[in-house]
Amino acid sequence: MAVLITEKQITTLLNSNEEASSSQLDESLAAAEAELRPALEAKGLGTKLELADSAMLRRFLIARRLQIPATVAMLEAHVAWREQTLPIHLSEVRSEIHKGKAYEHGVDVKGRPLVFVCSRNFDPNTRDLEQCLRAIIYMLNSALRKHDAQFAVFYDRTDFSLSKNLDIGDACGPLPCRPPPAD
Repeated sequence: MAVLITEKQITTLLNSNEEASSSQLDESLAAAEAELRPALEAKGLGTKLELADSAMLRRFLIARRLQIPATVAMLEAHVAWREQTLPIHLSEVRSEIHKGKAYEHGVDVKGRPLVFVCSRNFDPNTRDLEQCLRAIIYMLNSALRKHDAQFAVFYDRTDFSLSKNLDIGDACGPLPCRPPPAD
């Protein structure tokens, strides 16, 4: 890939409070995206991913600082996870959703769906972690489909109690809890 922008510049742009509108970043993303598509095709992922979905490809490229091999590896893991986890049907998670732990309600000023998470409704003594995670995945997937893969989350701690509602298993669960990579 012809490096149009350094990794340090990428980090600076992505960590700034500005919308990612830098022409340098846009050019670098376009070049990386053009290189990523054939790499994904070569791995046989072209039929499993929507390669025309620039927004999705760019999210993964940004997550891996435009490094093509790392992005391909991340997308391979993503495809494997989706094949193992999805689809999730409402009938499978309806009872968990009815507990009011999270719900969608309206949109923000940019038209993105709003997802509210109510921590007071989490009870580690009565929940099934697998069902809880499947319900959360279902709800977030639903929100993602509604607005160009973006949504806003509000975390409501009203009436939250450390003794009743804190659920470390829910927070980390099967997800690898590890520190962010060093710069």
